[in-house]
Amino acid sequence: MGGTVSEISIYNATNSEIKVLLRVYRIEDEQSLIDDTFRLAPGNSREYEQPFSEDGRKRLEIVVNENRRASHEWDARAKQDSTGVDITIQQDQIDIDEVSR
Repeated sequence: MGGTVSEISIYNATNSEIKVLLRVYRIEDEQSLIDDTFRLAPGNSREYEQPFSEDGRKRLEIVVNENRRASHEWDARAKQDSTGVDITIQQDQIDIDEVSR
């Protein structure tokens, strides 16, 4: 099955509003690409469709409610295609998965 997916998708699977800090940067030179803080209601998501202008290795760091954190590195493409990173915030963990559709 084809189609496009968001490069980065963050989903709140908890039953309460959360505060999220998302930072993404290029590993090569540590240039900041995304530095965003926002609130996310239960069952809602935030999408970043095409956040990159260059291909290359990226690192994301996510902090939830200022006390839970996770990070992930992956090879990201500038052109949107059928791959991305899905982040699901659970009550007791943060799941980060590379996806392709």
